[in-house]
Amino acid sequence: MILEFFLIAVFLIYCNQASEKRILFLIFFLLPIHGTIKYVVFPTGGEIFAIWKELGILVLFLRTLRLKHFAYNKIFSLFLLFSIFIFGYTLIGFYNDYPISTSFKKLFFPVFLTLSVSKIQFTRSDARNFFLIILLGSLLINITGIIDFISPTMRVTFRSVLGASFQEGSDGTLYYDNSSLQIMGFDRVCGLMTGGPNQMGIFNSAILILGIFAWVGRLSFKFSHFQFIGLKICIGASAFCLLTSFSRAGWAILLITLFYTLIVDKGFRKFGLKYVFITLFFIISVVFSVPKFYFIIESTLSGKEASSAARGDMTIDALNYFLNNTLGKGIGSTDFAHTHLNTDLYFAESALINFGIELGLLGLLLLIGLQIKIGSLISNNISRNGFSNLGIGFLIAYLITSAVSVNTYENPFIYYAWMIFGLALNTKIFIKRNPRVRNNINNLK
Repeated sequence: MILEFFLIAVFLIYCNQASEKRILFLIFFLLPIHGTIKYVVFPTGGEIFAIWKELGILVLFLRTLRLKHFAYNKIFSLFLLFSIFIFGYTLIGFYNDYPISTSFKKLFFPVFLTLSVSKIQFTRSDARNFFLIILLGSLLINITGIIDFISPTMRVTFRSVLGASFQEGSDGTLYYDNSSLQIMGFDRVCGLMTGGPNQMGIFNSAILILGIFAWVGRLSFKFSHFQFIGLKICIGASAFCLLTSFSRAGWAILLITLFYTLIVDKGFRKFGLKYVFITLFFIISVVFSVPKFYFIIESTLSGKEASSAARGDMTIDALNYFLNNTLGKGIGSTDFAHTHLNTDLYFAESALINFGIELGLLGLLLLIGLQIKIGSLISNNISRNGFSNLGIGFLIAYLITSAVSVNTYENPFIYYAWMIFGLALNTKIFIKRNPRVRNNINNLK
């Protein structure tokens, strides 16, 4: 515990000395390996250490509070109303002795991050450095994913570090206590990513979206030769880990986001279409040339794969439970149901349904309404921000996948998602010239 308080103190001292941008950079450099550090250094605890990221987000919010932004009041007023539900249902969860901290952090702090990132005044070099730091941070965890894929011995070591137990069959096959670590008898890549293969995949969908945007806008970012090589290495490692994680939610987020952006954004379509086709060609070639990939994807689409086949029925069952308990059970109730048998509670493989069970129907509607409001405000920012169309596509994908996956609200992906919303709302980054202004200038000449 002393070490935890010491590390928190060091982080807060850094936050007191550093600029908002540097605090943001450090958070997103460390986020991919946060869970790994927690498991390695604090194998039986680390709950105090784990709040460093939330403290950093709170510092960012307070430091940017003085800055004006067109969307701030509209988002914050709705968030205040939503906060009443969060605190009220947190008290219910506390009264019932549910584990309240995890759900509370997921619901309360992401909005602060979105508002903070939307206000930070980035220069072009700031934006370039931020993307490079994000990609470099992803590479730290993705290297372990690549090692996981090529070395069964290291795979077992990694999973032992993260607390996954297993039994060895007579033929040498390892059967893990966590079924998500395998799919149809094949090991899924997760490396040292806490949350397993599903979190590895969904995390890398966000990394690829950011990386592809940086690649398409490389002339604006003005990468050096070595920086651009590093960008391509990070994108390649991210694509590999997304593919080999077999995260269907991760695949869906990437495809929905890119599909939407290619339809609505002419500039992205002009410069990015060929790279998207090259990427898809590479993925399709791998899928059809490697029997394992083809077999799993074909089984998923046809319903032969057990988890995907059961996902629909599980979601319907959870929805029925939620509709019979629309007043809500309290923050942490679904976490309690996930770890305790024979309760009258329910854990769903759906982040949105879980929050509905915890917050009630009105609380869930406020959560969805808050995200829709953010999407509406992002759409008002399209003329100023070249990232906004991508942000809307990502938000749509986020809402869709949150209905059938819990990983969209797990660390570290949740903070990447709400950071992306903030980038799409920012008026000082990826500035897009207004055509009317340009025409007026030409007319004056």
